[in-house]
Amino acid sequence: MPILPPKPHIKSALARAALDGLLAQIPAVGGPMAGIYRITFPGKSDIELAKWRHDLCTLFNALEDQVNQLSNKIPISEGAANIGYWIAEKSETGRSDFQNYEDIKKAFPEAKKLELLEAVGELELAGLVIISKAIGFPFRGLRTTYRLHEIFDPLVFEGVNPRIDAAYIANKLLETTKTVTAKEIIDQTGWSVRRINPALLIVGQFVSEGRKSTPMGQPYAIRSLFLDPSERALLRRFVQEMGS
Repeated sequence: MPILPPKPHIKSALARAALDGLLAQIPAVGGPMAGIYRITFPGKSDIELAKWRHDLCTLFNALEDQVNQLSNKIPISEGAANIGYWIAEKSETGRSDFQNYEDIKKAFPEAKKLELLEAVGELELAGLVIISKAIGFPFRGLRTTYRLHEIFDPLVFEGVNPRIDAAYIANKLLETTKTVTAKEIIDQTGWSVRRINPALLIVGQFVSEGRKSTPMGQPYAIRSLFLDPSERALLRRFVQEMGS
């Protein structure tokens, strides 16, 4: 029995999101579509990337064909995509949320145990979750990475894209030589903690541990950030790739 989706055709929705980004910014892949690109062509060469761009660009007059072709290139199954969507929808904090095996099993009662195991394994191989193992259990549960939210949040929440949000935060950091805090960003934007955390984690990949505050027991994935010169240069490139 397949892993039934909370909403239909999640892989097709992922493909459409990638194509929307392509239509908005040809031929760049650094903008909103970069999250899905990470799992579509992980570690592929520039030659393959150029071929991928060409193949998609030649299909603009047949959108459904594009969606189907790109969907087939996403190296996770429909079942894994359905679980990924469910996790993003269920997430309360957007930062390393833990989902236990029993809850996943209850969410997809028609799925066989082996189907669930393989689906979460695909998510881990794609870098979207980290599986927690325990003796006597198929797996104890799994913890999300920011990449899961980078890919699935735009499908779950209308008008929300963690990479676009990350570009906003990056711009705020680039506008000052001082520390920028998560609370300041929330006060300026009205975002929820659930929305800002994935964006903070994306920006945090450009900042060393000594210049980002991640104390325990507080709601933000990163409470504050401060840049050195090389990190400023890296974030500037990120912002330029995003077209911000």
